[in-house]
Amino acid sequence: MSVAGRLGGEEFGLFQSGLTFEEMHTRCEEIRAEIAAVVLHAASGSRVQISASIGACQCPPGFDPSERLKAADENLYQAKSLGRNRVVA
Repeated sequence: MSVAGRLGGEEFGLFQSGLTFEEMHTRCEEIRAEIAAVVLHAASGSRVQISASIGACQCPPGFDPSERLKAADENLYQAKSLGRNRVVA
């Protein structure tokens, strides 16, 4: 099962169940690479490259949603501080 939504501002959440840590990390890297491959063309003729910083975490059985969201958010800010356009899990 997958559920995606906007958390606020430029932050989005993707919740996927049934993945191992490796599968979760691989999927996040695939998403990051797909976003980085997008090139936007502005009306001025300039090209704009976009990227994504992703903070990921696993949710064990019986997890506290607010704690897991906080963990993912901390990983996101670590990804940003390490230079952006990366996954931290």
